[in-house]
Amino acid sequence: LPSTEPTSATPRTLTILCLEALLHGAVPAPCCMAPPAGGSFWALMDGDFREPEPKPLPTLPLPHTLKQRSLSHLRRAGLLEDEALLLLLDGSYMSLVLRGCRRLSADSLSLCPMLCPGLTSLDLSWCWQLTSLDLGFLPQLVNLRGVALCGCWKLESASLWPLLDSCPSLL
Repeated sequence: LPSTEPTSATPRTLTILCLEALLHGAVPAPCCMAPPAGGSFWALMDGDFREPEPKPLPTLPLPHTLKQRSLSHLRRAGLLEDEALLLLLDGSYMSLVLRGCRRLSADSLSLCPMLCPGLTSLDLSWCWQLTSLDLGFLPQLVNLRGVALCGCWKLESASLWPLLDSCPSLL
């Protein structure tokens, strides 16, 4: 089998470096490993069901400019998913462009206020998978001055009122 590792003759592009960092640099701690097969169904059968404890997210030890470029490359390639977004979010971000990221879910987006509390601009245009319920996190971004939702055809206008109430700078 041919080696998948880049050789010394292969140029080390930004994409290769980012993928290596994502795949090799962010190894979860043993406490963060997935639960055994069967999930909570079998725990209920034994009668010993406990709520799962929150697990810390690993962070990538990369400069925020490299994280932003990685987000941009993954977004443009259509490869940005929840796990990569959570690994690449940074508390110093003021603007976040997620335009056309159709693989993102409300699960990762709902963590944006906690991971990027200073966001002033958010572009979710053409994320047509998002519904009105998925955008419940937006009112928590109190510094938000601009939000782009063009092409999000599943949104209802009534769901934007709480956002306008909590972020008066949007008016």
